[in-house]
Amino acid sequence: MNYPLVLAGGGPVAVLRCGICTIMPTQLAYAFTLVSVVGGFAAGLLLGLAAAGYAPAAEWRLFLSIGPLGSFTTFSAFSSHVTERPPAANCWLALWHICLNVFLCLLGALLGFWLSRMLYLA
Repeated sequence: MNYPLVLAGGGPVAVLRCGICTIMPTQLAYAFTLVSVVGGFAAGLLLGLAAAGYAPAAEWRLFLSIGPLGSFTTFSAFSSHVTERPPAANCWLALWHICLNVFLCLLGALLGFWLSRMLYLA
């Protein structure tokens, strides 16, 4: 494993995620949802390009998938945020947020995959 590539990709993006989550409202974890959806979309783009036959070198795949995307979209950060900051102790609101986040992230990934396939095949 090329640890410097992972560090170079992940370090700055982890700081970016922290900054986004600091400046955006956190009552319903809007920042976490935004970050997760954007990351899911980016992952979908990469997967779509790979499925269309474009496969970047192993170093670039390592840099992009584990580095920036790995530190930008971490399920552990989402899980800890939901656990430590339940929305006004309202379990239904927390459950709604979890379901919405998962749905939007999957939708973002599917849209990214579809878009990359359309752009590559065009």
